[in-house]
Amino acid sequence: MIMLRNTALAVFLTLATTAPLALGASNPDADRKTACHDYSDLNIDVSPHQCNQRYIIEHFLIPAYVEKNEAREAATGTRCEGGVWNDIMALTGTTERDDAQKKINAFCAARRGRSRHLRGAVPRFPVALL
Repeated sequence: MIMLRNTALAVFLTLATTAPLALGASNPDADRKTACHDYSDLNIDVSPHQCNQRYIIEHFLIPAYVEKNEAREAATGTRCEGGVWNDIMALTGTTERDDAQKKINAFCAARRGRSRHLRGAVPRFPVALL
């Protein structure tokens, strides 16, 4: 069950840039964000009732960004431009901070709703967000 949780969130973060959720607040003409780091190894283990944008950002995305940025600085002497929110927006396929937060919350809401109807089973990926 933990593997399904990790897979669901990893797929969300990976595929979000190819299938962005239209929330209406992002400027469609704005430049699409590009993540500075590769997050394919990010391991997020969060239950549906813990899943919310603040928890995911504070416990997983920010620490991963800081770790990767420090490694990059040690190896190359450079840090990423744009900061953590640039990478979070790139991972969620959004161009505004509020939209990135909304997209993560929408994903979590779908997981909570589906897990309730599936008697605790966590779906591989919330298809409604594709």
